[in-house]
This record gives sequence, C-alpha cells and structure tokens, in this order.
Amino acid sequence: DGSFSVNNLLEGRVDVLARVLTNSLFVSNGVRKSTSVTLLLSEQLLSITIDGSKIKGCNPDEKSWGLKLQAAVKNEMNEGTEQVVVHGNCNGICVKRDQTLAKLLSSYENRGDELFVCVEDAAKQFWTVLPLSSSSSSSSSSTSKTTTTLILGDNSGFNDEEMKTLGHLQKVNFGPTSLLASSVVTLAHHYLDEVEMN
Repeated sequence: DGSFSVNNLLEGRVDVLARVLTNSLFVSNGVRKSTSVTLLLSEQLLSITIDGSKIKGCNPDEKSWGLKLQAAVKNEMNEGTEQVVVHGNCNGICVKRDQTLAKLLSSYENRGDELFVCVEDAAKQFWTVLPLSSSSSSSSSSTSKTTTTLILGDNSGFNDEEMKTLGHLQKVNFGPTSLLASSVVTLAHHYLDEVEMN
C-alpha cells in the first residue's frame, strides 16, 4: 500500500524492485527507450508498468525509484478506480488494479510477445534459445517484429500455482549459479543487445 519507508527499502524488499528497475531501464547517460518493465504486486493485485520511452527526469538510484513507486501506489489507492494512473512528475509510470499473473500473461500473449520464464532448474540457458543469427528474435525496439519478454520471480521464486500458469512457456536459466534478479536483467540485456546488433 506504499506505507514503506524510503530510508529502509529492505522493508517489503522494495530495494529488489528498485534495483530491477534501474538495471532494466538505464544505460550510461541514457534510458533504454525500447524497454518497459512491469512489477506485479500479487498480494495487492496491482501492476506497475514503467515505459522507458516515456520516462523523463528520472535518476537511476534506488531511493528515487522507491519514492516514485511509493507515490504511484498511494496515488492509485486514493484514486480508487480500475483505470491506468500515470504518476505526475515521472511520466511513463502506469498503475493498474485487479491484476494477476494470468491476466498479465494473457496480455503479453495477445500482443504476440516471445515469452520466457526464468527458473533455476531450466534445461536451457537463455542464449541457447535466442541464437545471434536469428533475425526474428531481437530486443523490443520499434522496428522489431517480436517483443522479447522475460518473466522473473521474486527472491522466493514462483509458487506452485504460478508455475501452473507459466507451465507452457519456454523455461530458461542464466547459468549454474543462483543470481540476483537485477543481475539476470543485466545479462539478458547484454545478450539481447548482441542479438539486435547481429
């Protein structure tokens, strides 16, 4: 409900959300305009989507994003509607209520995304299912035919119900070592950059 302290982002593991956001959206001296990130707060039935092509005036530090997430969620709670809410001083943040993993997955499938779910025990590594020579699988730029969407769990992973929802998707991992979600994002972007260049 946005009641966490921005001076203690460990509360509710908001630090994890903020770190994933900064690693997903920011490069040196810029923003990945072709990237969007959706955070699903399952217990609150809220989704927060940040569109890299629309955000302005945003700094790549965790505390700033903690503040923006807090304001966006509180704004949405006060609004009391099911409609998208765009948070004021940082356009590109949209909050929706009554959101579930199944609903989000359906929206991605309906727009034709190429979907991958990251699980540690997956038989294939991400870079083996998106070969560099593939021209149809590139990062989500405006000229791409396919948007690549990677679904990550939190520090507890996916529960049984979530795995049933995700069961039909391609499962991938990022090596034998259990990594932070933010590190997985960095590795995924690095490889997708290589795919796009080729």
